[in-house]
Amino acid sequence: CHRVLAEAVNFLWLYGDPVLGIDGLMNNPGIGILSLNGAWSGKTALQILDDLNSMINIIPNSTQGQLRDMKRIRIMLPPDQYNRAQALPVTAAGSESVLSYFKKIWSLRDDQVVRQYDL
Repeated sequence: CHRVLAEAVNFLWLYGDPVLGIDGLMNNPGIGILSLNGAWSGKTALQILDDLNSMINIIPNSTQGQLRDMKRIRIMLPPDQYNRAQALPVTAAGSESVLSYFKKIWSLRDDQVVRQYDL
């Protein structure tokens, strides 16, 4: 019984209920959508870094700076993109990946950029 209720609440939180007029996280009109050009499989390290910077900047930019607290931001990447950013070196020496460099320049914790399988 508890599990069924918890799943219903989670579904409502994520997707809302159009009959009741409740927006969820996934269909809320206040949440911006960021469209990136091209698949990461064909992008360079700098192009992927540029995409990651666009992702992290969309939140403060779309809220006129009200949500600028980087400690509260969380980026969820599909497994293929996460793995590519984690494996692709950003330096000529190959000593640091795009993902680790991105987290370092933005002072992000490991739990703020995660691999997300499915919702």
